[in-house]
Amino acid sequence: MPLVLFVPGLLDVDADALAACAPLSRVAARSRGERADDADAAMLQALGTEAAVAPLAALGAGLDAGGDWIARADPVTTLVTHEDVRIVARVDDLADDEVLALRALLDRHFAGDGLAFAAPRPDAWFVRSRVPHAVAFMPLAAAIGRALRERLPTGADAARWRRWWTEIQMLLHGQPVAARERAPVDALWFSGAGTLPRQRIAPLDARATAARAGDVARGLALLAGTQAAPLREWCPGSAATQVVVVDPVDAGSLPSFAETMLAPALAALDRGAFDRLVLIAKGRDGAARWTIGRARLLDRVLRRSSPFTVPPRDAT
Repeated sequence: MPLVLFVPGLLDVDADALAACAPLSRVAARSRGERADDADAAMLQALGTEAAVAPLAALGAGLDAGGDWIARADPVTTLVTHEDVRIVARVDDLADDEVLALRALLDRHFAGDGLAFAAPRPDAWFVRSRVPHAVAFMPLAAAIGRALRERLPTGADAARWRRWWTEIQMLLHGQPVAARERAPVDALWFSGAGTLPRQRIAPLDARATAARAGDVARGLALLAGTQAAPLREWCPGSAATQVVVVDPVDAGSLPSFAETMLAPALAALDRGAFDRLVLIAKGRDGAARWTIGRARLLDRVLRRSSPFTVPPRDAT
């Protein structure tokens, strides 16, 4: 059984601070980090779960869509260059009246296409359909800052979704949300599409931050027939698979996270509470994953370490 430790913000911490963190150095000595396009998908892969990200995130955010097909529909700011269009950032600070106005605008326009939009929170946007769509989307983190021409939807229904993406850009042009001085919304980025599994998943013990990063873990817990518990109740070691999504980490909170979360997790792994520890770190431009097995006795005695570094993002 694994312990999955999901750490938002860790990839954005200064490289010197990461290198000086002793528990992270022990992680680096025992595993080589690998990049992941999407942190939530990496979590599901570590758990051996084939469920789609978006419907789980929707469930964890408070939207139970039953058997509907669901995709994330994140409001974004784009930049038009002389060569292409690029996403600058996801927008997660819309006011309540902006959320209502944007939802109404989108629902009116796409009612005839069978699409309905939902925003349980300003940072959690989804689109749902009663019928599934044969389309694959690029995760948002893998698209931010990159030319979008090669990252648009693919699949049998891709042409329709590419057209809708353009329609949304035209629809938002001139709207108040697109004229905001800070973080205007001029497009939506779709990702993680699919439906919830019909059957419950294996039991797991989930602890999750209240923020967006914890939505998938909360959805997994609900799908397993339980509820995600508060982080303060977490203890590394149980009879079930554990998923722990911590509060966002920055340079100031890194020492506390390392001492109270990562070091105890490594110790629990080495005493046999889990068969592996999967550290998933998230940042503004993607995610990375380290999979750590139990240390040999000599390694535990010597407490071997290596400089912890973040694997580079693919430049293409």
